[in-house]
Amino acid sequence: MRAIALSLIAVNIVYFFYQGFYLEPKSPALSVRAVDKSLETVFLLSENSTAGIQQNQEMDLVINNPILLDRQDSGLCQAIGPFEGLFEGQAALEKLVALEFDVELKAIDRAMAESDYRVMIPPAASLQAAFRKLRELKSQEIDSYVITQGSDSLGISLGVFSTKSAAVSLQQTLQASGYEAKITAIPILERQFWLYGVGGRDFKINDALMAGLVEEYPGIEQKEGQCVE
Repeated sequence: MRAIALSLIAVNIVYFFYQGFYLEPKSPALSVRAVDKSLETVFLLSENSTAGIQQNQEMDLVINNPILLDRQDSGLCQAIGPFEGLFEGQAALEKLVALEFDVELKAIDRAMAESDYRVMIPPAASLQAAFRKLRELKSQEIDSYVITQGSDSLGISLGVFSTKSAAVSLQQTLQASGYEAKITAIPILERQFWLYGVGGRDFKINDALMAGLVEEYPGIEQKEGQCVE
């Protein structure tokens, strides 16, 4: 048995020296994919130039400065529209500007006949007083929030309803709990997007160009609309 064990040890020693000194080590294989230099790298427009940033700024300016038209006649100005949305209006604007028309896009709000109805606690004397009242209402598990803009700023809104009867019902419930609440009508606005001449100046495009715009944006027309300047 001893002879067999010694023989195995000797064989292992010989194999170790054979692996270490007679076999050349192989480097690990590395697979590299060839790059097709004919393919162009793709970049987002907003990453590659300022065009995307400028367009976003222009659209933000339109959305953040809507014009509320009243029912009084304040003069008529040439306009093209209405466009279904902001992106359609912006695309038409860029097309006309490229053709050297001096136009700008406006978001036009018109009050509809219907209104929503807000139940609210009248404005407080200070922001601190408004939030004290808000905490009190929250402790009674009454949904509410402080109004921060408009003529009712620092008032507390308790809910907005599509019917006056629903608003009156909540008002009565609150009055039974000791809270004096009033109801205010909130006009429902319809928003459209129109192209106007810069500075209220009239502009006129030829029939062929107008026909192309109508084909691309069905329902638009060029007409005299209420001036917005």
